[in-house]
Amino acid sequence: MPEATSDKYAEKGSPRLQQFLEANGTAHHYATGSTNHTTVIGHSYSSTLIGDAAKAANWKETGAPASDFLVAGSPGMQADRATDLGIDPKHMWAMGGGTDDLLVRYGGAHAGLGDNLAVPADPIFGGNVLQSDAGSHGAFWDKNSRSLQNQAAVAAGRYEVAVHD
Repeated sequence: MPEATSDKYAEKGSPRLQQFLEANGTAHHYATGSTNHTTVIGHSYSSTLIGDAAKAANWKETGAPASDFLVAGSPGMQADRATDLGIDPKHMWAMGGGTDDLLVRYGGAHAGLGDNLAVPADPIFGGNVLQSDAGSHGAFWDKNSRSLQNQAAVAAGRYEVAVHD
């Protein structure tokens, strides 16, 4: 997958993600009169897309259009820290997986998808590093897995149930 070592697809898709998140919040507010709890979950390269959307829409100044951001097997979000993207570290969540996931994470960082080799599952990135029992890069959604349970806890806003690494 040589295309996954380039930012061009994330850059191209980031305006669409931003528009979707803004429309989602507007529709919910219009329908209910309140704000919603939105969790954006990004697996692998889609976490790079989230990072591009954050930079392009300047979430640092405008505020992030979601309550929580959770990434699994991220090759990098093109930032040194969650705060560089305008994401509150209390609402940034990440998890890694097995051996092939390590190749994705650190391969992506070396390909320039993570500034200064930073990946979200490293504590230095800032945020919450969740426990994961994913044995491979695609196993974050295995039935009854700790990885899936942690994602559900964050998506439901039940942070006290999420198990940190």
